[in-house]
Amino acid sequence: MAESCPNCLREQPELLDILPDRRRRFSCPSCDNVWIVGDPQSLEAPSGTSRVRRAAEPYEVALGRFPTVSEVDPAVRERVEKQKRIFLDLYPEPSPTAQAFLTKYQWTFSEEGLADADPADLHLFANSSTVANPGQMTAFNNEWNRIGAEEGARRVRESIQYLLYGPDGIPLEDRLSHLIDPGASLGMKGWKEALLTKTLCVVYPQRFVPILTYTSPNGGKKEIVESMWGLRLPHPRTVSRSTGRLIAWSNDLLLDLAGGGFAHTQHLSQFLWMAKDFDVADNTTRP
Repeated sequence: MAESCPNCLREQPELLDILPDRRRRFSCPSCDNVWIVGDPQSLEAPSGTSRVRRAAEPYEVALGRFPTVSEVDPAVRERVEKQKRIFLDLYPEPSPTAQAFLTKYQWTFSEEGLADADPADLHLFANSSTVANPGQMTAFNNEWNRIGAEEGARRVRESIQYLLYGPDGIPLEDRLSHLIDPGASLGMKGWKEALLTKTLCVVYPQRFVPILTYTSPNGGKKEIVESMWGLRLPHPRTVSRSTGRLIAWSNDLLLDLAGGGFAHTQHLSQFLWMAKDFDVADNTTRP
């Protein structure tokens, strides 16, 4: 039994999975350390598998373990609030919203509009930087060109249909995971985290902040939360929580951390991108 992390000594590590030789792999929520416990046993893995993963934690249990606003140091909260006040004084009005784009794609992605969505509109959505920039869509565009616009549009519609209107018994966060999983047989190649998140930003603009990656070298939600508020969010490779849960819960955490005062989520994302690297209170760029 792993009672504490060998790196930082934090107790109650998280069990990631059980290897085919019965050893257990643990992760530390505090320092992201991963280690293996136990002696190997002579037990062959099932054919075609390298290890036996346990099921993801129950939804309520995993959510209860996710960081919250209450864990932020009061001094850090005050510093960010000062940044926020200065930002809103400098930028009381948000950049012009792409309302026409939002209106168009809210209809396109509705249950009524999705079945007949124009392939050209779906292709434009994937390659547009309006609302949020998904980056280079090379994998998507290559697959689109390979299979043709009609088949590409069918697969995109399939992805969106499942994400937005899938089985009620599967939470949105887990449907998102099912589509992002590298082994997913459902949906369209290249229409993964960035475009799925952008879809949510358009359909649910009051909830989803237009920051399209959970973690990224250039700054995803994970890096922004850690940089600004000092909360360590789990890395997808070191926890058993589904990727979709991390994406959605970090989004909701950002909303809670930032608080009110912003005209909309695009206005909020403008503040987050600026404050992540630039301390508006001191007019200095963070190292």
